[in-house]
Amino acid sequence: MSLPADKTPPKPSKAIIVAVAIAALCLLAWVIVLVVGLYADSNPTTAPAQPDTSEVLLETRCYFFKGVPAHYVETSQINLDDCLYDVELRGEISKAGKPIIQNNGELIGRIRVEPVRKTTELQWGKDLDEIVSYLEKSYYAPQGEILRLREPINLDGVTANKTTVKSTQQHIKTKDFVVVLKDPGYTLRSGAEATMFMITVTTPENNGEQILANIIKSWRWR
Repeated sequence: MSLPADKTPPKPSKAIIVAVAIAALCLLAWVIVLVVGLYADSNPTTAPAQPDTSEVLLETRCYFFKGVPAHYVETSQINLDDCLYDVELRGEISKAGKPIIQNNGELIGRIRVEPVRKTTELQWGKDLDEIVSYLEKSYYAPQGEILRLREPINLDGVTANKTTVKSTQQHIKTKDFVVVLKDPGYTLRSGAEATMFMITVTTPENNGEQILANIIKSWRWR
């Protein structure tokens, strides 16, 4: 009896080999994309939105000015008739001491313009020099180390005084006060007269001095 002839299976064609290789590569690429996508979802690397630093125009019936970044939150609408303006910077301070801006966070900075009643002003002094001397002990010193007590500036043609303080709070980069006497003054909603105004800039950001410089430059009395 003769043995059956040895039947060797036919070799696959080159076209089949190429097709299989391409399919394998496509499958591998799909798996890689899937894994990378899952990793990205669990480890987001998108940078947080940056605060809007464009300057806004702030107006009252006594004055107006620009220079405050738009990411400061206005809180003084009900006081505009009394020539008071108050905007707040909210967020938190990181462990590295840097401000993280969040509109619903804690109060970490403020820019405030406040009228002082004439009756109170006269208790502090009869002129700008005496008032600054009074504020030096009663108000500025408790805020921190006074770096510059008297720096004359000009607010739309009216002489004013700028005081710079190094805050007792380490995260505060700028703490400046401007006092000005405007005569004639303004009658507040309460009926009281105000000729003295105090501008306060307190911020953990590095642009505090520039903010105040922009306020001073753009300030106009009504």
